[in-house]
Amino acid sequence: HEDAIRRDFTINGLFYDIERDEVIDYVGGVPDVRARVVRTIGDPAIRFREDPIRILRAVKFCGRLDLGIHPELYDAMIDQRQTVSRASPPRTFEEILRLLRGGAAHRSFYILWDTGLLAVLVPELAAYLDDVGEAADLVWKRLFALDRFVRDGRLPNDTILLSLLLMSPADEYMEGERDPAVAFDAFVEDMAQRFTVPRRIRERMRVLLSVQKRLRDGKVGNIARREFFGDAAFIHGIDCEARGLPVPVWAYDVSRFVEPAEKPKKSKKPRE
Repeated sequence: HEDAIRRDFTINGLFYDIERDEVIDYVGGVPDVRARVVRTIGDPAIRFREDPIRILRAVKFCGRLDLGIHPELYDAMIDQRQTVSRASPPRTFEEILRLLRGGAAHRSFYILWDTGLLAVLVPELAAYLDDVGEAADLVWKRLFALDRFVRDGRLPNDTILLSLLLMSPADEYMEGERDPAVAFDAFVEDMAQRFTVPRRIRERMRVLLSVQKRLRDGKVGNIARREFFGDAAFIHGIDCEARGLPVPVWAYDVSRFVEPAEKPKKSKKPRE
């Protein structure tokens, strides 16, 4: 019983007696499982102040298992959302990646946005979603397409996941800049400190996102010969799906890419 009440959510406080073949429920978890709802053990505000990452765990359960949120829990998520900024940056970063890896990124990040948590975690993305109106659909459609790949067992690497999440606000930030690479570094500077995003991921994201416009314009060129082509092509494929455009046959399998044949040079007419 003491172990059960120390846990965060009622659906996590259930025990199973192997000998008697029965579930032991000290915290009301069985009714919540049947009602398909996430609820904290005890006062949710207190539990979140004890460990702010529990708010993100609630989002993870609701998104991945398609569960509802108990009204008291929902109110506490909104009231205590600022506590997430006090969590350990590496833990916060890992929880964000788990939301992207879980096959329910679309629903998970919508919950974050709806509760105001996204404005605390990724204000750059939240501000973009709040400002652009219908153009925000691209963000949600990319996450929806990503979820399909994850559920099919094709989990992209962490750099691709973050690139797809931040593609729209990053594109807006880099648009019209003389040096997109410098603009991207400025875009992720505060974010990198908030989550301690590894430098290798930031540098890879910069490359992958900076070539997307060329891919959209059909100017593959020497990108096809670069080692990052596979990752860049995958992002391009997801982006095409989100935009309702035809997906190139090589987007999800770069071995199918065929370089266009060079046009024969016209021979110069000899002078008479």
